[in-house]
Amino acid sequence: MSRVAQAMKRESLLLRQHTNRLLGQPHTHRHTRFMVTFPSECGADYALVRDLLLRGMDCARINLSHDDIGVWEQMADNVRRACKETGRRCKILMDLAGPKLRTGSISPAPPVLHLRPKHDAEGKLLQPAQVVLDGSGAPGRPGRRDELGNALPPGLAVDAAWVAALKPGDEVHFRDLRGSRRTLVIQAPAGTAQALALCGKGAWVAPGTVLEYQPRTKSRHAKRTECGAYAAAPADIRLCRGDGLLLTPAATPGEPAQLDSSGRVVAPAHVPCAVPEVFAHLRAGAVETGYEHLAEKQEEILWLCEAAHVPVVWATQVLESMVKEGRPSRAGMTDAAMAGRAECIMLNKGPYILDALSVLDKIVVGMQSHQLKKTAQFRPLRW
Repeated sequence: MSRVAQAMKRESLLLRQHTNRLLGQPHTHRHTRFMVTFPSECGADYALVRDLLLRGMDCARINLSHDDIGVWEQMADNVRRACKETGRRCKILMDLAGPKLRTGSISPAPPVLHLRPKHDAEGKLLQPAQVVLDGSGAPGRPGRRDELGNALPPGLAVDAAWVAALKPGDEVHFRDLRGSRRTLVIQAPAGTAQALALCGKGAWVAPGTVLEYQPRTKSRHAKRTECGAYAAAPADIRLCRGDGLLLTPAATPGEPAQLDSSGRVVAPAHVPCAVPEVFAHLRAGAVETGYEHLAEKQEEILWLCEAAHVPVVWATQVLESMVKEGRPSRAGMTDAAMAGRAECIMLNKGPYILDALSVLDKIVVGMQSHQLKKTAQFRPLRW
């Protein structure tokens, strides 16, 4: 038994040495370190970095997938300054940006603009569809949102002289792709050589659609123009629960699912992958185990790493609802308690990160007398 005890002590010492070298010395009241993912604000907000350190942060994680070298240097400088001011130690860990899964090109959608008025549950018109008649020379475009999230109406490319003659209240008539007759009512100029119009019924408009209106003059001749080119946009690939999506290594542009006349899927939607290494990893066996085996795999990882004297960083979005929304959850608390068996717990960035650090510290300190790594401590029950 003495040799077994000596071997266990030696193994524990090796793991502790490796952990201290990588993650720094632990707190005096807990052996699990806390790692915090730095938001961009940590580059300019020294007070936030200092408060993180005072609340229990042991490792600062700088994600090199975000920001730039200038911000990273400011983050590191703030950590060193806070350590000097508070007398606390904190490791700075740089998370290198590796290859990311990116989809390739998607086949362009048909050059058709769908005008969609809004209706209530009884089919009554709530808001007509808006469209900009654009004579600036730009191609037609679908509706989109600006940088502030404001909705911008779609646009139809038309002749500049034709749209310049339009007046508020004029009615522009056309037949859409289905042959349905539709009317656009001019509201107001929307800029140089542009006019905003409303459409009270749904319509499908494509390049070459003829638009005409009757000028308010003695002339009885209608003024006509054709819709110009439409900017190509990737086709929408819409998926519902249970739908399949093929990820392919080929350079063929992705396409939506193909359906037959009854709505049955003939060919599933597919998208190309811009990172071929993904398929190499899949062939090597790096695949998901499924949720039903997730807890078991976590335990096995703890076993293997302890046997190999490798420190574990528990990064399962610990206390995520509290970090992001300030609301703890039962599942989050249980996960945090389980995480205390690792050498380090990683927290993501969020507006309530300081509160989450305080709560995590209490949970881990309370649980470490119950469990040390994979070994139960069997301490006396205290009520």
